[in-house]
Amino acid sequence: MSRRDWSFSALGFTVLWRAVERDVLPYPLQYRSTAETVADYEAEWKSEAAGLHRRLDESLYSALRVLAEPEARIEMAGFSGKDKLRVHAAVHYRHAVLLVQEPTSSPDRGGAVHMSLMDAELVSRLVIGLLPDAARGSGPGIEISRHELDADDEEPYRVGAPAPPRARAEQFFERPRSTIAHVAVYAGPAWDNRPAPARGFHVMDYPDGRYLVRGGPTIKAVPTDTTVVRTQLDRAIHATVTAFREENDPSYT
Repeated sequence: MSRRDWSFSALGFTVLWRAVERDVLPYPLQYRSTAETVADYEAEWKSEAAGLHRRLDESLYSALRVLAEPEARIEMAGFSGKDKLRVHAAVHYRHAVLLVQEPTSSPDRGGAVHMSLMDAELVSRLVIGLLPDAARGSGPGIEISRHELDADDEEPYRVGAPAPPRARAEQFFERPRSTIAHVAVYAGPAWDNRPAPARGFHVMDYPDGRYLVRGGPTIKAVPTDTTVVRTQLDRAIHATVTAFREENDPSYT
């Protein structure tokens, strides 16, 4: 299919999303009104609605359907320098929609929203491509169990002993970071912001390069690059879509 692109103000996208009977914006997108009065806000809303009515066509409707009823949705949130990262994508069958919200001077307020309708096979490359360039981490990374961290507080300090797990974790993770992003894939649509099961990981850029970090019973950070991160996202999307179809599509085998 041919790619289609649209741009909206933060309010404009909020109005558009409300038109498909969704109250909560796709995470991590955010809109916060700067109108001084309720009357001003209502006037701005009506103005955006009138403009959007003239832009609606079948392609835009198709994009909204994918966003509202995905088989899998991808959320990437974090910081690149001082700028907030806000990226959301939705996948349904062969189609995908990508939302990218521009940062503003305030981390609590999102800017313009750029939306693209595309082939599903392109989405992971475009999502990860929104991260800044970074070299592969040059260090060995780190692997520590949460049990070790919990037990660390109970262990007495011994002179000359290796650094305890908590100290090693702090030494690695508390270095200055230029980028931190949480990438997560969820099944189906989100009706609200309640927590849901996900497949995901963190991407963290330190002075010596980029690391992929996974939580769970064991916290593990390994040196990584763009190709590896994209592959991990592809796998998460594939597993999520497959599980969603097995549960919701009787004809899927």
